[in-house]
Amino acid sequence: TQPRSRRAPPTMADSGGGAACATNNDKHWASDMVAKLRSPSFALPIKNRRYRLRTYKRCFVASELVDLLVAKGEARTRDEATDIGRRLVRLNAIHHVADDHAFTDAYLFFRFRVDDATDQEETAAAQSLKCASKSGVLQMRSGGKKEKFKSVFVVLVIDEARLLVFDNELATKPQKVFDKCTKLDVSDCPDCATDSYCFGVSVSATERLILCCASSAEQEDWIAQFVTAGAAFQQEDFGDAASRRSLYDFTVTDIDGQPHDLARYHGKVALVVNVASE
Repeated sequence: TQPRSRRAPPTMADSGGGAACATNNDKHWASDMVAKLRSPSFALPIKNRRYRLRTYKRCFVASELVDLLVAKGEARTRDEATDIGRRLVRLNAIHHVADDHAFTDAYLFFRFRVDDATDQEETAAAQSLKCASKSGVLQMRSGGKKEKFKSVFVVLVIDEARLLVFDNELATKPQKVFDKCTKLDVSDCPDCATDSYCFGVSVSATERLILCCASSAEQEDWIAQFVTAGAAFQQEDFGDAASRRSLYDFTVTDIDGQPHDLARYHGKVALVVNVASE
């Protein structure tokens, strides 16, 4: 049987999100692995390659790296070998030649950072591995209701209260940087997707972002991290709810954003189902 793969230390966040950070062990692992992969004995073909009339210098094919990682005993399976490639991307050791593809077991051109002198440039994924940070893919809208939501990779540097917004986790320059997040709120967002969990973040006196998560647990974690970074959390105002005695005293907002008076159900059996959390 083949030996167990030489995997990255478990302290590194495999998902690219969360508040994990790259340790010295992670960096040593990446440095040692890069030296091995670039060595003549490993025999990874690193050369100039052409695609659609363009030449990409000193690059290798992702699937060929996967082949060799399995053949040389660094991974037991192609999935494990692909995980090694993804860890190297997150630790800023390799990158796609055009920075627009994640590492997959496919005919894609990748390059070692040291081979194109970009090893000092930090991708969004690399910055997310710094200590005291929270990161992940969110849906964001920064303008009024006319602006559409778009997928972005967000890094919250907690101890600096800075919010960095990238096009994706492979980008090296943020599209937006907010130096202060002052206020958080959670309220209904009628035009959000029905399966989204959203919250608002005030980043200046005049600008407010709407950020949407895939689950209520993720929403709660983001809110907790923003509060740790210094943002004030503001609950939605429910008015005189405490003085109301029964379900029929409330008016709620329906799925179309219209007020719905629950008094119409007085005298009837009513079943209230919570569908907004997990």
